[in-house]
Amino acid sequence: MMMVIDPAGNPQIVANLDGCAGWTVAADPLPADYFDRPYRIENGVLVPDLAAARARQRAMINAGRDAAQDGGADTPSGRFDSASRSREFLNGAVVAAQIALAQGQPFSINWTLANNNVVTLDAAGIIAAGLAVAAHVDAMHSRARVLKSRIDAATTLAGIAAITWTVED
Repeated sequence: MMMVIDPAGNPQIVANLDGCAGWTVAADPLPADYFDRPYRIENGVLVPDLAAARARQRAMINAGRDAAQDGGADTPSGRFDSASRSREFLNGAVVAAQIALAQGQPFSINWTLANNNVVTLDAAGIIAAGLAVAAHVDAMHSRARVLKSRIDAATTLAGIAAITWTVED
């Protein structure tokens, strides 16, 4: 298979040049990874589209980051749910604990962990859990920034594609 440019400027994939008089050959043969990785036509030649590959890989890193940040976080009190809605509830509990502390009032909350066990936490306990979940979310975003900088530095399609979401190297 090869890539040709028809007289109207449209890329076409053909098996041979029969009936393609006046068409420009952009790639013969097609790269083996043509259907798996992005390419573009530049000056009549098929070239790797590194910008598109980077954008696609960055989107995959974002998806991995989001799944990891929302997949639960370990805290001193056990594993907390860490999806967006759960973080909202936790933030509210942390604020309530801080208000109780500021007013010299006792604070206690029964919190359901990710495994559905219930723990009773005082103000210090819920604040510690909030800090642990915040640190977890920050760590996932920091990791994503590292991976995205590697994507930006990669100079080939294969190099870009090799960078995938992992929590650690």
